[in-house]
Amino acid sequence: MSRLAGTLSQGTQPFIYGLSGKTLIYKTATVTNTTVNVYTVTSGKIFYLVAAGLTYGIGAGGTSSCALQIDDASNILLELIGRGGAAGESGLAGLSNQAPYPIAAGRVFQVYSQDATLTAIAWIIGWED
Repeated sequence: MSRLAGTLSQGTQPFIYGLSGKTLIYKTATVTNTTVNVYTVTSGKIFYLVAAGLTYGIGAGGTSSCALQIDDASNILLELIGRGGAAGESGLAGLSNQAPYPIAAGRVFQVYSQDATLTAIAWIIGWED
């Protein structure tokens, strides 16, 4: 398994060291009261997850939840959950790995929101080999 040998720098030019020859994949999706596939790992490949996040905001009357999850037909491998409270509330759930986390072919990254007043934005960063 490849290892991430550096970090993102702050400034106008972010650098990732140790990923020479890799093409980073950045995917994002926004949902309100539905479920959307953010990304499906390509058949025959492994996706190396470097970071993932879920940002959400609740409108008037929203009290439900949202999540970014890595799923297949039978189980959930990872789930970042945002829970609603009062109107106007917002939040962030994030995952940043010390080493890339391998995700098998066919796994699906999904984001969902369970309320018409709750908007969720999910994002993932990694690469496939």
